[in-house]
Amino acid sequence: MQNKLLERILLKVEKPGRYIGGEPGSITKKWTWEKTSIVLVYPDLYEIGMSYFGFNILYHILNREPDIIAERAYVPWIDFESELRKNKILLYSLESRYPLKNFDIIGFNLSYELTYTNILNILDLSGVEIFSDKRAYDEPIVIAGGTGAYNPEPLAPFIDVFYIGDAEEKVVEFVREIGRLRRESATREDVLNGLLNKFDNIYIPGFYKENKAGGISYIYPEPTKKGVPGKIKVYRTRFLKNSYYPSHPVIPIIDVSHDRLTFEIMRGCSRGCRFCMAGFIYRPIRERNHEEVKDQIFSTIKKTGMDEISLLSLSSTDYSGLKSLLNEIYPYIVREKLSLSLPSLRLDRFDDIVAKVIRETSKSGITFAPEAGSDRLRKVINKYYSEEEIIKDTEILLSYGWRLLKLYFMIGLPSETDEDLYAIYELVRKILTVGKGRLSLNITISTFIPKPFTPFQWEAQCSPDETQRKIFLIKSMLRRLRNVKVMTRDPEYSLLEGVISRGDRAISSVIYRAWMEGAKFDSWREHFSIECWYKAFEQEGIDPLEYLKERDTTKNLPWDFIDTGISKEFLLSEREKAYSGELTEDCRDRCSLCQVCNREVGMVFDKDARDLKEDYISYKLKSIKEETDEIKFRIKYARDERFKYYSHHDITKIFVMALRKANLKLSFTKGFSQKPKLSLGFPLPFGCTSEAEYIDVYLKANIVDLKDIINKNLPDGIRVIEVYGITPDTPSIYSDVKGFVYSIYFENNILSEIKRRINEIMKKESYIIERDLKNKRGTKKIDARKLLGKVDLYDNLIDIEILVDNGRTLRIDEVLDVFRINMEDVRIHRKKVLFKNFKELKNG
Repeated sequence: MQNKLLERILLKVEKPGRYIGGEPGSITKKWTWEKTSIVLVYPDLYEIGMSYFGFNILYHILNREPDIIAERAYVPWIDFESELRKNKILLYSLESRYPLKNFDIIGFNLSYELTYTNILNILDLSGVEIFSDKRAYDEPIVIAGGTGAYNPEPLAPFIDVFYIGDAEEKVVEFVREIGRLRRESATREDVLNGLLNKFDNIYIPGFYKENKAGGISYIYPEPTKKGVPGKIKVYRTRFLKNSYYPSHPVIPIIDVSHDRLTFEIMRGCSRGCRFCMAGFIYRPIRERNHEEVKDQIFSTIKKTGMDEISLLSLSSTDYSGLKSLLNEIYPYIVREKLSLSLPSLRLDRFDDIVAKVIRETSKSGITFAPEAGSDRLRKVINKYYSEEEIIKDTEILLSYGWRLLKLYFMIGLPSETDEDLYAIYELVRKILTVGKGRLSLNITISTFIPKPFTPFQWEAQCSPDETQRKIFLIKSMLRRLRNVKVMTRDPEYSLLEGVISRGDRAISSVIYRAWMEGAKFDSWREHFSIECWYKAFEQEGIDPLEYLKERDTTKNLPWDFIDTGISKEFLLSEREKAYSGELTEDCRDRCSLCQVCNREVGMVFDKDARDLKEDYISYKLKSIKEETDEIKFRIKYARDERFKYYSHHDITKIFVMALRKANLKLSFTKGFSQKPKLSLGFPLPFGCTSEAEYIDVYLKANIVDLKDIINKNLPDGIRVIEVYGITPDTPSIYSDVKGFVYSIYFENNILSEIKRRINEIMKKESYIIERDLKNKRGTKKIDARKLLGKVDLYDNLIDIEILVDNGRTLRIDEVLDVFRINMEDVRIHRKKVLFKNFKELKNG
């Protein structure tokens, strides 16, 4: 790839940090012929994909192996995609910047149906044939895994191999075998046959045929292929070993959707909520030992400097070791001003201890998911909380000072009537009554979508019109209540998700047609176009509403060839119990005979877990003493080419992580959401390097060798030049700056017309320019000449002094426009910051 061309493109696009890699924890290996290369692709934006925990596990496990290269790629946003296509640049990986087409394997994660058009777009941007049966031998083997792989048919024509189940124990062998077969085999079919002979949890669509009789199709093995199994067995990891988890995951520099460290505490769920696909396909429960989780948390925080952590599971409060773990980490989190997130809280396991810990350690609100408004319907879905339990938990929240509660409800559930919708209103009203005007509610209403491998997989899904009617009914009722905010989703999203999640191979043609019509980023409101999809359905002669209808329990389903270990008879019995309002017990307490547990895998619990009392945790906090004295330091640092595409905010984040990694005693702001005390100056213009950036930090102790300590914890590309001890009354950087000196480098000698223009402008007493105001609210006039200081001209270099007057200054792009210099033709470097009062006297 031409680096200069890419640099020019990155200057034009939004958030170029998405496309440059080099984040802390990323791994770049030397490519050699004998190594197997795989690019892990998340089919959504960088900010979404970097929040997906599973990739960090795979990236870590694969890159431990010296003979495997694992890199990453994400979907480029519209602006960057346009530049790639216009400049004929193939989509590349973040680590080596090699085109995806050069890898042995392209591996997709299938976590959400509305990202499937993005998969086709990625293949196209990579120069890889979209249809697997048309790929040349030297093109990558395209694999896919994740929850979407449990019904692979809608993507079958595009994927060479689907990997079904947990990957931790088999992924190295799987990837290594593909590499070996590619080096030794004559054809792609030889590679696929070799994989089939070694792995029983993979699905190779090319080896199967469709049975289209009777509407929605199902598949069966190609008769001419020997050894093709009729059933694909899901693979499950028996134990969640500590070695599966990275001690230093890849840490994004730009903000991502879930900007925190994630620690898996448990996989699987024992509750049996009848609508929840994850709750069934990830059975049985496998808990991690809380001591191992604790050690991993402490180690990872020290290595990364991150300040937010999340404990990951399908039901965090069901984890046996939760209170033991909280006892171990709670004092550390409070002392270090960290934030703890506990997603997936269960109302019936919420108590004072959990409430206290979350309240004192979480920066976010708290979320509960009753799912249904009536006791009756909560029994139908087997997620039963009595109304009394919900009210009691609300009282606990209020007693600990919560004033905002998020609630999730689902509409369109089996057997639902309008009375159940009215029950949502009644439950919300009663919660608000308990709050006595002190409580606000954010309510999210989502549509029930019947998913494969659940007791409700045969159920009908509401049409968009019926969904819209239910939404209108609920909103009209909740509108009567104060302090309630209601969020719903376009029913057309649910239509597509429902069609694809229970789709057959015919839906693959619709996905392809929709992509050809321009569909991509379908999960993003601003880019979702239902018109593309309806046109695709029409072209393929498919009525999407047919896929929403109730399915016949006696007929084959498109995903029946996947063997999850849970019997169909069990799912049918659970469906019958749902309609009779009968609950199924938590299988921690009593086996439900789903048949997933066997000799190979069963439930694993944290045997060292113990219950704790609230006063025990409170006692441990008494030893934490706050130091009040603070010392102010001014840090001068440099940013090179690697960091010229990051924002002021991104650089601040890097410094906070470095200071935390160095285990320095930081001073924090006051209030509920405490942050390290930092003071910054004027942002460095985007696309510029610098040898004169400044940041003020406040510490609780004097550190003489602070420069070396910080430099050891900063990434390559940012370097502390000097540290100055300053008095508390030293003016802030922002208020004390009077100007900047920039060096503008040209590849060749400066054109004579540019020199003439500069001399002409500098002779003027005044030169007015217009600056666009934010949000396109007009323009304002600025006298650019009064903000231009000394200008020195050399053969291929200009040094320009830009002044600051009462906080007002010129942007570097405005200066270039005044002098008629094209920013793409130059390299800009901030050489110096001019202060009114501050003198650079060395610390110590």
